[in-house]
Amino acid sequence: MQYFKINSPQVIHQNIENEVMIIHLDKGVYYNLNQTGILIWNSLTSGDSSEDTLQKMLGEYEGNSAEIQSCFAEFHKELLEEGLIVPCEKGQEIAKTQPSPLKQPFLKPVLNKYTDMQELLLLDPIHEVDNGGWPEKKE
Repeated sequence: MQYFKINSPQVIHQNIENEVMIIHLDKGVYYNLNQTGILIWNSLTSGDSSEDTLQKMLGEYEGNSAEIQSCFAEFHKELLEEGLIVPCEKGQEIAKTQPSPLKQPFLKPVLNKYTDMQELLLLDPIHEVDNGGWPEKKE
């Protein structure tokens, strides 16, 4: 089984109501996800293996299982290529949730990428900070 975690500290994320915002601080790029992408992101980053996440999708959505598997693999690859998640040892143990009794129609997971604020995010002096913090204390 393969497990993944957020590529921290380079990547930060926040769940806000029904949306997930992700920022890759080293690249100055930010992202958001559609509902299917949120299910995958929350599952992978909360300790589920990629196999568990796929099973969760198959239990949550109605549709062609081969299409769901293919879309999951493509989306998972995109998260890795963007450097948002990285492989790790075994995930943390969490309480497993049951799929909802009524399956939703499957929508392809989407990772929306925004680079319009890249220059501004990269200019932020927080990127120059080491373990000593910022601003540096005078000695």
